[in-house]
Amino acid sequence: MAGSDSYRHRIMEAIKARMGGIRSSAGYRTDIGRRGFEWREPAFQDLDIPCHELRDTGAEMAEAGGGRTLHTLRVEITALVKGSEGRVPALMRDAAADIMQAIGEDDEWGLSDDAAGLGRVVLGVRPVTEESFEVVQEARRYGGVRLIIEVEYITDRWGA
Repeated sequence: MAGSDSYRHRIMEAIKARMGGIRSSAGYRTDIGRRGFEWREPAFQDLDIPCHELRDTGAEMAEAGGGRTLHTLRVEITALVKGSEGRVPALMRDAAADIMQAIGEDDEWGLSDDAAGLGRVVLGVRPVTEESFEVVQEARRYGGVRLIIEVEYITDRWGA
């Protein structure tokens, strides 16, 4: 039986849309929403940056009672920026702030009021960790920031 997209997929699509909206023209500090990728394998090229990448790297599940399952989905959000020497660290901090601002708009991703009444609800998001890195390649400076968040949501038992 073919069904609609899994709730996990809907959550990832909502995160992707939110990250894609990070543009200076929309009131953010950076333009990391200009290009977005999921699970990108080839190396990033200069033309790709600024950008962001998403990876849903795992989930923990637990019984939530009443025939429901609690999911804790781990999502890595990586932003890449480029600039001159001395400017990249500030851009990295701005990118981290932009991601946090975007998540803070609605940490239920607009998905908790399930109109179909399927018993699925996003409980919220919590930040887990942040890492930053800077690379000089072919006389160009690149910086990155990776934020890991966890999205908690409930589905019917064995739901995804």
